[in-house]
Amino acid sequence: MRLALSLLGTISLGLANNIQAQTNSPPVGPFLEITALEPAPDGIVYRIAWAHPYRPGGSHAPHAVGQLSRVFTPPPVIEHVGMAAAEEEGPAVNVTPTMDVEDIGGPDGEMDDFFDEMLDRPKVELPDEKKAEGHHHGEHAPPRQVPLLFNQDADPWLDTPAFAVSNRLQAGEASMRFDLGPHTPKGNGQRGSKPHDEAMHLFIRAFSGEKLAPNPLKLKLALYENVDDEKPLASGETTSGFFGVQLRYPNSDKPRFETRDEIRERWYADTRRILESRKGREFYVSPKGRRSATGTPEDPMSLDRALTATKTVKPGDTVWLMGGTYIGPPHEHHPPPSLAPPDKDADLKNLKMPTLEGNDLDLGEFDDIGEEPAEAPKPMPEPKKKTLTRYYFTSLLEGTESEPIIVRAIPGHGVKLLGGLKAKGAFTWFWGFSVGEPPERANSRGESSTVRMSCRGGRLVNLHIYGHRLGPAMGDTSQNDREIYGCIMHNHGYWPD
Repeated sequence: MRLALSLLGTISLGLANNIQAQTNSPPVGPFLEITALEPAPDGIVYRIAWAHPYRPGGSHAPHAVGQLSRVFTPPPVIEHVGMAAAEEEGPAVNVTPTMDVEDIGGPDGEMDDFFDEMLDRPKVELPDEKKAEGHHHGEHAPPRQVPLLFNQDADPWLDTPAFAVSNRLQAGEASMRFDLGPHTPKGNGQRGSKPHDEAMHLFIRAFSGEKLAPNPLKLKLALYENVDDEKPLASGETTSGFFGVQLRYPNSDKPRFETRDEIRERWYADTRRILESRKGREFYVSPKGRRSATGTPEDPMSLDRALTATKTVKPGDTVWLMGGTYIGPPHEHHPPPSLAPPDKDADLKNLKMPTLEGNDLDLGEFDDIGEEPAEAPKPMPEPKKKTLTRYYFTSLLEGTESEPIIVRAIPGHGVKLLGGLKAKGAFTWFWGFSVGEPPERANSRGESSTVRMSCRGGRLVNLHIYGHRLGPAMGDTSQNDREIYGCIMHNHGYWPD
């Protein structure tokens, strides 16, 4: 989409310094201005991306915005650029299998079977003529919008107006002001956003020199309410590169920039405050605990009971895990297509029927009918089970943001969960133990489970996670705001067939 340019402000601010690039919609603000602090090379161009970070790492990959210098231009449209196009031998083909609604979701209400079927989708064989032209990406392949990848070569971008030599910036020269309005969160409650905690993450990459090589430059950021304002609403400094800077409360009258170091320190301070102010009860569990136990050290309950006791374990409580090995409860699941039971009529369909040749009936393999067989027939193979048994713990506990429930191994106790973990509920932290499959089930396409965190506000802290058919999954249809911290994760995945 081409951007309209309108000249605002005074010429004393520099060539097109107050030019607002906008879409067909009127500019809404706030407006971002970037200045490379000296010393810095001449001929600078910025690439900008954004994300909505509900926690320090961001909840999705950066979205492309475009290039910024004395003018602004969106990313160019380039055919077949990026890893996906480089790896494929032909055009992209949608091979997503169709399925009925009742096919989605297993007995426990999760979407295991849906994901299993997606992962087991068949390969598509292209006709020979399509293979030949597909290698050169023929006309049948649609163009792709290039994402703003920070490791992407600058060559495809050189013809854009922002990269023109006459528009590149000098050290100390402010860029034009860019309208952030279309990209800022609106605090409408979707995907976990809150009106009082609006934030967006800005990723800025600086390029300079004849070939526009990336340079980690120290930048000054200024945010203005209107495109021609002289006094900024907020200002801050950052270094151009991959990690970016967070803009908090961009739609308020008191926005502020936070670097990743400031975010981390604020995050640690919030965590320390939560831990120091905890006043909840303590429950103890043991591998030999009883479901009807009281949860004291002398009468520990079972882990399965503790993780589902929503009427007993309340916000602010702690569930302490005593040392030992905990066996995940069994759950029946529909097998993925590659592991489904064989067609019971397959042998009948493949039988070679007798043929009539002349006046003789050639019975073939049936010529011993009525006679005792020379040897006992081979037994028919056992049909595959209609369901698969997977072993995992399910947590339904619901804490709050200020009073999370903590499920933690007692320090110094070796705690191992055999199987998987499905964390539902809200604001529950899992801390300091291992979750893995035993050798006989590890990396099995059918039998091994997973670690799935659909717990809003949940955390996986200092866990050892291994041997599952898929790596830990942090997202599904629930709200965001989850964290993995200090975990060791390895040996995930399975071999087809």
